[in-house]
Amino acid sequence: MLPLLIEGDEGTIQVDGPANVMDSFDIFKDQDKTHIDEKVYPHRMYEEFRAFEKMIDDHDLVKDKEALDHSDQVMQVVQKAIDSAGLKLE
Repeated sequence: MLPLLIEGDEGTIQVDGPANVMDSFDIFKDQDKTHIDEKVYPHRMYEEFRAFEKMIDDHDLVKDKEALDHSDQVMQVVQKAIDSAGLKLE
């Protein structure tokens, strides 16, 4: 797999691995390289699992609705992409 590169006027960001995971990345500016890894826990979704657990424990229906609305918006974008590409899913 080739690295994901994001190039800008002030440098380049390189992600080694899939963009949907992005455990860490490198920033290249001139001849300098800075490695960024902000993970606190080894599993990439740990913080999301904890937030979900807290939402359930607190019976937080506001955050629940926000999360569902966000998921709905994402799926609308996915559906538009499928439609515009002329794909037929079975």
